[in-house]
Amino acid sequence: MKSKSHSGAVLSAMVIALCLQFAPARSQAPNPVVVAQAATPQVEGKHVSNKDVVRKAMTELFGNRDLGALERYWDASYIQHNPRMPNGTDFFKKMIPSLGPNFRYELGLVIEEGDFVMAHGRYVGWGEKTMIGVDIFRVKGGKLVEHWDVIQEEVPADKTVNGNPMFPIK
Repeated sequence: MKSKSHSGAVLSAMVIALCLQFAPARSQAPNPVVVAQAATPQVEGKHVSNKDVVRKAMTELFGNRDLGALERYWDASYIQHNPRMPNGTDFFKKMIPSLGPNFRYELGLVIEEGDFVMAHGRYVGWGEKTMIGVDIFRVKGGKLVEHWDVIQEEVPADKTVNGNPMFPIK
């Protein structure tokens, strides 16, 4: 039987491997077509990083339940890699209004590597248990175009083997 800490280490290694698999190699010359298309995203008329796009998108959609965020930050042909969610944004248009009054999303650590952004977050009230997730997005032209995630039940620090909290990262 595998220990809980071993499972956590394996999950962490898998997230890192996924990010490295999709991150562009630093030694490769950039593709001129991609560079030409990769204009600096703008939010409210200001140039922002891909990390800022993800922060705004997640806060506005999940935190504020603003469905207009889907038009502002999600590409119409959004590609979804979570096996329980369809491609596109129609799923969110139905799901967000159905969230209960106790639902809240808390954004934690956000890491950017080129077109890829990872956001560590807490989902409270989505289901019966609070969940901690890492959402991985590919951002192009200021829009979220692709998504992967890993998610697990939050375990209080006093119930873990190591005594450490899962969220937030300090």
